Amino acid sequence: MNGLLKQVKPKRISDQIFDQLQELISRGELKPGEQVMPERELSEAMNVSRTSVRNAISKLVALGFLEHRQGQGTFVRVPSSGENNPLASAMNIHEATLEDILEVRLGLECNAAALAAQRATDEDIRFLEKSMEEMKSEYKAGSHGTEADVSFHMAIAYATKNQVQVSIMRNFYDLLF
Repeated sequence: MNGLLKQVKPKRISDQIFDQLQELISRGELKPGEQVMPERELSEAMNVSRTSVRNAISKLVALGFLEHRQGQGTFVRVPSSGENNPLASAMNIHEATLEDILEVRLGLECNAAALAAQRATDEDIRFLEKSMEEMKSEYKAGSHGTEADVSFHMAIAYATKNQVQVSIMRNFYDLLF
């Protein structure tokens, strides 16, 4: 059995920072186009070195979550329609229709809701409630609430505690909205 086990290694600080920032983006708490705190402020807020923050941000930039704007700072990246999106590629290759994509999305969201109901933390529930209130406010203001709606559905995906679910749902919303 010893041959099957791998040594447990502590997670690097920059990876922990990466995880936190990616979570904020996935949950919609950091929205596309929004500026991220400067490295110095992030390092102070998280009580870590600027080097660790810089490494985490570099990884988020490389993966397309963030972008640097010369002289302005670091911003949450606004995804281009279909850019590097596996769903867009699948639609093109298989000549899938929007109906095909929505059918798959419905199945994934039903499963996500069931898993989220089992796994959601108090924090997840607070964020779901906040997203629901934002949708109501946007609707009352005459908006269709698309941004708040996406944030709500992503909160459900995140509450599943399944990063594959989160990633797939992010691809759906990047493609559809």
